[in-house]
Amino acid sequence: MSINDHLRQTLQPSPLFDVRRSFRRFTSAAREDADWLAPLLDAPDAVMATGEVLKDDDGATIVRVDFAGRSLVIKRYNIKSRMHALSRAFRPSRAWRSWREGHRLCFLGFNTPRPRAMIEERFGPIRRRAWIVTDHCSGPTLTLHLRPHVDAAEPPPAEGVALLRLMETFHARRIKHGDCKADNLIWDKATGEVVAVDLDATTQHIFSFAAARSWRCDRARLLANWPKESGLYRWLDARLPKAR
Repeated sequence: MSINDHLRQTLQPSPLFDVRRSFRRFTSAAREDADWLAPLLDAPDAVMATGEVLKDDDGATIVRVDFAGRSLVIKRYNIKSRMHALSRAFRPSRAWRSWREGHRLCFLGFNTPRPRAMIEERFGPIRRRAWIVTDHCSGPTLTLHLRPHVDAAEPPPAEGVALLRLMETFHARRIKHGDCKADNLIWDKATGEVVAVDLDATTQHIFSFAAARSWRCDRARLLANWPKESGLYRWLDARLPKAR
Protein backbone atom coordinates (compact mmCIF):
# COMPACT_ATOMS: atom_id res chain seq x y z
CA MET A 1 0.00 0.00 0.00
CA SER A 2 1.30 3.47 -0.87
CA ILE A 3 1.43 6.22 1.70
CA ASN A 4 -1.28 8.18 -0.16
CA ASP A 5 -3.59 5.15 -0.12
CA HIS A 6 -2.96 4.72 3.59
CA LEU A 7 -3.68 8.39 4.36
CA ARG A 8 -6.91 8.28 2.36
CA GLN A 9 -8.04 5.29 4.41
CA THR A 10 -7.58 7.21 7.67
CA LEU A 11 -10.45 9.51 6.63
CA GLN A 12 -12.94 7.11 5.05
CA PRO A 13 -14.49 3.80 6.08
CA SER A 14 -12.02 1.04 5.30
CA PRO A 15 -10.78 -2.30 6.61
CA LEU A 16 -8.28 -0.43 8.81
CA PHE A 17 -10.33 2.56 10.03
CA ASP A 18 -13.76 3.06 11.57
CA VAL A 19 -14.93 6.42 10.21
CA ARG A 20 -18.33 7.86 11.11
CA ARG A 21 -19.94 11.02 9.80
CA SER A 22 -23.14 12.76 10.88
CA PHE A 23 -24.60 16.26 10.75
CA ARG A 24 -22.93 17.13 14.08
CA ARG A 25 -19.81 14.95 14.25
CA PHE A 26 -17.00 13.33 12.30
CA THR A 27 -14.88 10.65 13.97
CA SER A 28 -12.10 8.38 12.82
CA ALA A 29 -10.35 5.65 14.80
CA ALA A 30 -8.28 2.63 13.95
CA ARG A 31 -10.77 -0.21 13.59
CA GLU A 32 -8.92 -2.30 16.17
CA ASP A 33 -9.30 0.56 18.70
CA ALA A 34 -12.89 1.59 17.93
CA ASP A 35 -14.66 -0.55 20.53
CA TRP A 36 -12.60 0.39 23.57
CA LEU A 37 -12.43 4.03 22.45
CA ALA A 38 -16.21 4.33 21.96
CA PRO A 39 -16.98 6.02 25.33
CA LEU A 40 -14.19 8.54 24.72
CA LEU A 41 -15.40 9.25 21.17
CA ASP A 42 -18.92 9.83 22.48
CA ALA A 43 -17.86 12.25 25.27
CA PRO A 44 -14.24 13.41 24.95
CA ASP A 45 -14.66 16.34 27.35
CA ALA A 46 -16.02 14.05 30.08
CA VAL A 47 -12.95 11.83 29.75
CA MET A 48 -10.67 14.86 29.74
CA ALA A 49 -12.19 16.00 33.03
CA THR A 50 -10.76 12.88 34.69
CA GLY A 51 -7.17 13.54 33.60
CA GLU A 52 -4.09 15.63 34.31
CA VAL A 53 -4.05 19.00 32.53
CA LEU A 54 -0.76 19.54 30.67
CA LYS A 55 -1.76 22.77 28.93
CA ASP A 56 -4.85 24.95 28.90
CA ASP A 57 -5.18 28.18 26.93
CA ASP A 58 -7.42 29.81 24.36
CA GLY A 59 -5.92 27.81 21.50
CA ALA A 60 -5.79 24.30 22.93
CA THR A 61 -6.33 22.17 26.01
CA ILE A 62 -4.10 19.12 26.48
CA VAL A 63 -4.82 16.43 29.07
CA ARG A 64 -3.18 13.12 29.93
CA VAL A 65 -5.69 10.44 30.91
CA ASP A 66 -5.64 6.83 32.00
CA PHE A 67 -8.35 5.21 29.93
CA ALA A 68 -9.13 1.54 29.29
CA GLY A 69 -5.80 0.56 30.80
CA ARG A 70 -3.82 2.88 28.54
CA SER A 71 -2.07 6.20 29.05
CA LEU A 72 -3.38 8.63 26.44
CA VAL A 73 -3.12 12.30 25.56
CA ILE A 74 -6.22 14.16 24.39
CA LYS A 75 -5.70 17.53 22.73
CA ARG A 76 -8.74 19.70 22.16
CA TYR A 77 -8.41 22.56 19.71
CA ASN A 78 -10.54 25.38 21.08
CA ILE A 79 -12.45 28.14 19.33
CA LYS A 80 -11.06 31.46 20.58
CA SER A 81 -13.61 33.91 19.18
CA ARG A 82 -16.31 34.36 16.58
CA MET A 83 -13.75 35.49 14.04
CA HIS A 84 -11.62 32.46 14.81
CA ALA A 85 -14.68 30.23 14.44
CA LEU A 86 -15.40 31.77 11.04
CA SER A 87 -11.80 31.37 9.87
CA ARG A 88 -11.78 27.67 10.82
CA ALA A 89 -15.34 26.81 9.75
CA PHE A 90 -14.69 25.39 6.30
CA ARG A 91 -11.07 24.21 6.60
CA PRO A 92 -9.82 20.87 7.89
CA SER A 93 -9.27 21.27 11.61
CA ARG A 94 -5.84 21.14 13.22
CA ALA A 95 -6.89 17.80 14.73
CA TRP A 96 -7.58 16.55 11.19
CA ARG A 97 -4.07 17.63 10.16
CA SER A 98 -2.49 16.09 13.25
CA TRP A 99 -4.35 12.82 12.61
CA ARG A 100 -3.21 12.63 9.00
CA GLU A 101 0.38 13.67 9.67
CA GLY A 102 0.69 11.37 12.68
CA HIS A 103 -0.24 8.47 10.44
CA ARG A 104 2.17 9.70 7.78
CA LEU A 105 5.06 9.72 10.25
CA CYS A 106 4.11 6.32 11.68
CA PHE A 107 3.88 4.85 8.17
CA LEU A 108 7.35 6.22 7.35
CA GLY A 109 8.84 4.85 10.57
CA PHE A 110 9.26 8.10 12.52
CA ASN A 111 9.13 8.17 16.30
CA THR A 112 5.84 9.83 17.20
CA PRO A 113 3.02 8.86 19.57
CA ARG A 114 0.54 6.58 17.84
CA PRO A 115 -2.61 8.47 16.79
CA ARG A 116 -5.64 6.66 18.18
CA ALA A 117 -8.63 8.80 17.17
CA MET A 118 -9.78 12.12 15.78
CA ILE A 119 -13.07 13.91 16.44
CA GLU A 120 -14.54 17.00 14.80
CA GLU A 121 -17.56 18.83 16.17
CA ARG A 122 -19.65 19.96 13.19
CA PHE A 123 -22.80 21.72 12.16
CA GLY A 124 -23.32 20.32 8.69
CA PRO A 125 -20.26 21.42 6.69
CA ILE A 126 -19.14 23.85 9.42
CA ARG A 127 -16.32 22.64 11.63
CA ARG A 128 -16.02 23.76 15.23
CA ARG A 129 -13.97 22.25 18.07
CA ALA A 130 -11.85 19.19 17.37
CA TRP A 131 -9.92 16.56 19.35
CA ILE A 132 -6.92 14.34 18.62
CA VAL A 133 -6.18 11.29 20.80
CA THR A 134 -2.70 9.76 20.86
CA ASP A 135 -0.63 7.48 23.01
CA HIS A 136 1.26 9.26 25.78
CA CYS A 137 5.06 9.47 25.68
CA SER A 138 6.28 9.67 29.27
CA GLY A 139 9.76 11.11 28.74
CA PRO A 140 10.94 14.68 29.39
CA THR A 141 10.98 17.33 26.71
CA LEU A 142 14.37 18.27 25.30
CA THR A 143 13.92 21.68 26.92
CA LEU A 144 14.20 20.00 30.32
CA HIS A 145 16.39 17.05 29.45
CA LEU A 146 19.17 19.00 27.74
CA ARG A 147 19.14 21.97 30.13
CA PRO A 148 22.17 20.68 32.12
CA HIS A 149 24.10 20.21 28.86
CA VAL A 150 23.49 23.52 27.08
CA ASP A 151 26.97 24.86 27.79
CA ALA A 152 28.80 21.56 27.32
CA ALA A 153 30.92 20.97 24.23
CA GLU A 154 28.41 18.37 23.09
CA PRO A 155 25.20 16.72 24.32
CA PRO A 156 25.14 13.21 25.81
CA PRO A 157 26.04 10.79 22.97
CA ALA A 158 22.73 8.89 22.81
CA GLU A 159 20.61 12.04 22.83
CA GLY A 160 22.81 13.81 20.29
CA VAL A 161 22.74 10.88 17.86
CA ALA A 162 18.96 10.44 18.24
CA LEU A 163 18.21 14.13 17.69
CA LEU A 164 20.41 14.30 14.59
CA ARG A 165 18.85 11.11 13.24
CA LEU A 166 15.34 12.51 13.64
CA MET A 167 16.17 15.85 12.02
CA GLU A 168 18.15 14.26 9.19
CA THR A 169 15.18 12.01 8.43
CA PHE A 170 12.82 15.01 8.34
CA HIS A 171 15.24 16.64 5.91
CA ALA A 172 15.69 13.56 3.71
CA ARG A 173 11.94 12.88 3.52
CA ARG A 174 11.16 16.53 2.70
CA ILE A 175 8.94 16.76 5.75
CA LYS A 176 8.35 20.02 7.59
CA HIS A 177 7.56 19.63 11.27
CA GLY A 178 6.41 23.23 11.48
CA ASP A 179 7.21 23.95 15.14
CA CYS A 180 10.59 22.48 16.11
CA LYS A 181 10.71 23.92 19.59
CA ALA A 182 12.36 21.69 22.16
CA ASP A 183 9.05 21.31 24.04
CA ASN A 184 7.75 19.37 21.02
CA LEU A 185 10.64 16.90 21.10
CA ILE A 186 10.58 14.25 23.83
CA TRP A 187 13.42 12.02 25.00
CA ASP A 188 12.25 8.42 25.24
CA LYS A 189 14.91 6.71 27.33
CA ALA A 190 13.35 3.27 26.84
CA THR A 191 13.89 3.34 23.08
CA GLY A 192 16.81 5.76 22.95
CA GLU A 193 14.92 7.95 20.50
CA VAL A 194 13.70 11.53 20.25
CA VAL A 195 9.93 11.56 19.71
CA ALA A 196 8.21 14.31 17.70
CA VAL A 197 4.84 15.61 18.94
CA ASP A 198 2.44 18.47 18.03
CA LEU A 199 2.03 17.74 14.31
CA ASP A 200 -0.73 20.14 13.28
CA ALA A 201 1.69 22.18 11.13
CA THR A 202 3.51 19.16 9.69
CA THR A 203 3.49 18.43 5.95
CA GLN A 204 5.49 16.53 3.34
CA HIS A 205 6.64 18.49 0.30
CA ILE A 206 6.74 17.28 -3.28
CA PHE A 207 8.97 20.05 -4.63
CA SER A 208 12.56 20.51 -3.52
CA PHE A 209 12.37 24.32 -3.35
CA ALA A 210 9.46 24.16 -0.90
CA ALA A 211 11.24 21.50 1.15
CA ALA A 212 14.39 23.65 1.29
CA ARG A 213 12.40 26.65 2.51
CA SER A 214 10.71 24.59 5.21
CA TRP A 215 13.99 23.04 6.29
CA ARG A 216 15.47 26.51 6.80
CA CYS A 217 12.58 27.32 9.12
CA ASP A 218 12.69 24.03 11.03
CA ARG A 219 16.47 24.18 11.39
CA ALA A 220 16.39 27.77 12.61
CA ARG A 221 13.54 27.03 15.04
CA LEU A 222 15.41 24.08 16.52
CA LEU A 223 18.61 26.06 17.01
CA ALA A 224 16.67 28.98 18.51
CA ASN A 225 15.91 26.80 21.54
CA TRP A 226 19.42 27.48 22.84
CA PRO A 227 21.67 30.56 23.05
CA LYS A 228 23.75 31.11 19.93
CA GLU A 229 26.97 31.14 21.92
CA SER A 230 26.18 27.88 23.74
CA GLY A 231 28.03 24.64 23.12
CA LEU A 232 24.81 22.80 22.24
CA TYR A 233 23.90 25.38 19.57
CA ARG A 234 27.35 25.22 18.00
CA TRP A 235 27.42 21.41 18.09
CA LEU A 236 24.06 21.13 16.32
CA ASP A 237 24.75 23.91 13.84
CA ALA A 238 27.91 22.11 12.72
CA ARG A 239 26.14 18.76 12.19
CA LEU A 240 22.61 19.44 10.97
CA PRO A 241 22.07 19.40 7.20
CA LYS A 242 22.81 22.88 5.93
CA ALA A 243 20.06 25.30 4.98
CA ARG A 244 19.97 26.29 1.33
